[in-house]
Amino acid sequence: MLCESNTCANKKIMLRIRFYKTGLLILRCWRRGVNYVLRKMAATASPVTEIAYEDGTFTVTTTTAFKTNVFKFRLGDEFEETTGDGRTCKSIVSQDGKKWIHKQKDTKEGGLETIIVRDFLDEDMNMELSVGEIVCKRVYKKL
Repeated sequence: MLCESNTCANKKIMLRIRFYKTGLLILRCWRRGVNYVLRKMAATASPVTEIAYEDGTFTVTTTTAFKTNVFKFRLGDEFEETTGDGRTCKSIVSQDGKKWIHKQKDTKEGGLETIIVRDFLDEDMNMELSVGEIVCKRVYKKL
């Protein structure tokens, strides 16, 4: 687990996890308006995610054979994020016990809200992505 409470000591924390399995990712991407080629690439990607913490800021780096996506945040503070599929969002990440609740609001007019819940377990990180009624579950294993 990254932090045992809602605050972390000022030290660097590193977690490396690799994608293990998923469900409904293609449907979620279609709902977000992601084009066909990017949906197929996402379905075959096996991302590695690294999470680092230093001086109150988390850095999340997700790397695939196709691209690398990085975002930085402080718990509870809104930030601008460019997602892996190229959307610009106003985002906020909060913590509830061993879970991060990551809310992304697309900045374009009428943009949808995505909610990503990351549940940090002893050996896995379970991630649930929701867009409206569509929910995609992904499992990552620690490296």
